[in-house]
Amino acid sequence: MVDVGVEQTVYRNNPVMVGLVFILGGISLFLALCMGILVLATLFPLHGFTFQRFTSLFWWAMGTLVFGGMGPGLWQIGFQLAFAQARMDPRGVAFRLGTRRKPVERFFPWAQTAAVWHKRVGNAQYYGLQGVDGQTVQFSSYTFLRPRKLARTLAARAGRPLQEL
Repeated sequence: MVDVGVEQTVYRNNPVMVGLVFILGGISLFLALCMGILVLATLFPLHGFTFQRFTSLFWWAMGTLVFGGMGPGLWQIGFQLAFAQARMDPRGVAFRLGTRRKPVERFFPWAQTAAVWHKRVGNAQYYGLQGVDGQTVQFSSYTFLRPRKLARTLAARAGRPLQEL
């Protein structure tokens, strides 16, 4: 249990893990480039096409598309993870989500917190904080690397149970 009288606490993502997401995005783009070269090497020369060569060409092309799309996607998630922050002080919690270009900032006083909730949608775990005025903030593992720990801390500081939806 966290004491409400504790001074300011800032919850950020681990910079090593965020860096790892960026590195994996770069590795993904490198693999896409290598697979693209294999596609070209399999495609040329154009004569002597066999079924095995065609399937090889198809799978290398699919790998190129998948890894080529995964790299920028991981970088986008990395930028969101690097920017996300929850600042807790005796007055309440201030969230800074989004990216540096499109920030989303919300402040919830502890006395004005209606609920801290958790819901599962498909294969993802979502957590949120709702104010009595209807204002809501929602976060998941795409926002914070350990969202359950943050939700439990918020529930303890707000004096509310973690509700399952």
